[in-house]
Order: sequence, then C-alpha cells, then structure tokens
Amino acid sequence: LGDEDLGDYARFGLQPLESSSVDVALRDALGKLEGRLLVGVVNSVGIRRDAKAVPALQALAGDPAKGAAAEALMALGRIATREANATLLGVLVNETPALRVAAADAALVAAEHLLAERRRAEAVGLYDAIRNADLPGHLHTAATYGAIVSRGEAGVPLLLAALKSEDVATVGVALRAARELPGPGVSRALFAELEKS
Repeated sequence: LGDEDLGDYARFGLQPLESSSVDVALRDALGKLEGRLLVGVVNSVGIRRDAKAVPALQALAGDPAKGAAAEALMALGRIATREANATLLGVLVNETPALRVAAADAALVAAEHLLAERRRAEAVGLYDAIRNADLPGHLHTAATYGAIVSRGEAGVPLLLAALKSEDVATVGVALRAARELPGPGVSRALFAELEKS
C-alpha cells in the first residue's frame, strides 16, 4: 500500500475482498501514508464503509494540511454512522467554504444510506442541515428535494413552500418531489394550493 508504483494495485486488489483483515490493513495505512496514496486508501475505506475507521477519518477531515480532508469527509458520508454524521454536521457550520461544500456532498451521500437503512429521522436532519448551511445553491436545491421526499406526507408544507420559491431550480425539484410523495393528503394539499392561485 505504501509503494509509489504498486500501492494503487495493492489497494484495488484488497478493496473488494470480504475480510476484516483488509480493513485492519487499510486503517493501519491511514496513519502512515501521505499524498496520493493516502487519498486512495481513504477512498477505499469509505467504499468499504469501515465504521472502525471513523476516528482516523475524523482526524484527517480536521487537518486539511494532510491533503485528504475532502476525501475523508466523503468517506465519513459513505460510512454514515452517528459519529460520522456528527462530524459532517460540524463542518457544515464551522469550516471554510471549500470544506463546507465537501461536507455537504458527503452528507447527501450519507442521507441516501440512512434512508436505505430506514433511519429516516437522521436523513431528514442531514438534509435540513445542508439547507440551512452557507452553501452554493445547487446543494440547497438537492437538499430541499431530499428533505421533502424523506419526510413523506409530513413534507407537504416544505413542498408547498418550495413551489412558491422564486428560484427556478427549487420549483423544479418541488414539482419532481410532488410526483413522488405518496398519499392522498399530498394531492389534496396541491389542489387546495391551486384553488388559492
């Protein structure tokens, strides 16, 4: 893993193997490598969703000088444990613009994992944190869609607010979300809103 010429080949060979010893080797490498090789191992750890690597990834995310902060944030987003998500939430409100963007991208990935794992409330929390953070518009738009759909029928008030937005992209994702929300309550709310206009 530490060989400049063979490290990537070693990582690609290890990454798909179903063995806890692979996770141990990758975690060990996190504390030893630098530069491109470190970034590669961080990415592999995230793909493998190794929850035991969260403390090491948190340290890398908090030390931009190591050169793998953005990748560490994405790995945390893929792992999506409560501890990993807490780190993303902290970066969303406290860090530099570039790291906030990286944390938002990672939080969107984490929210998808959480929804797949039926951890809906946690996913909603991440979407809302992105919507409220100081970020570029496209991230707010993506989070708005996620926040509406992940809430189900409870997302109707947010849906209606998004439909009234002056931002074309926000209205677009609201219309998309309206087609995906289940339940007759959604249709009734939309018809009621139409009658007001």
